Amino acid sequence: MYSSNRFKRRSEQEVEHAKKAARIAEEKAREEESKARDAEAKLGEQPSKEARLAVRQTQQEAGQARDQAKILKTVADAKERSLREPKTLAFTFGLNITNRSQDGMFIYNCSRLIKMYERVGPQQDGITGPCSGVLGF
Repeated sequence: MYSSNRFKRRSEQEVEHAKKAARIAEEKAREEESKARDAEAKLGEQPSKEARLAVRQTQQEAGQARDQAKILKTVADAKERSLREPKTLAFTFGLNITNRSQDGMFIYNCSRLIKMYERVGPQQDGITGPCSGVLGF
């Protein structure tokens, strides 16, 4: 299995972003709940139908905000747990059997192509026998 600091850092950034989104949703939910309590307190003894409707709407908005905050908190926790799990990397290899003049390696650095069809080792001598079809990474 292959592990790298680059992958770990990217996962850590995703966790930080998810925690930040959960924190913002939590603050929004608290604000909506405060609005709902304030609307209930202002209701009075003989509330009108419109006043009761407004209170019910603010309560529903508070409930929806709380549900959204719970979902985002769950997502943030799941991402944090996934930091400890190993990640798998898939490598795809290929050979060009029909055109041997393209033998060689593609050399990458940080996901950027540096050189294409770079001949290495015995391939530099022009001998096609022993090292044609060798893959390197």
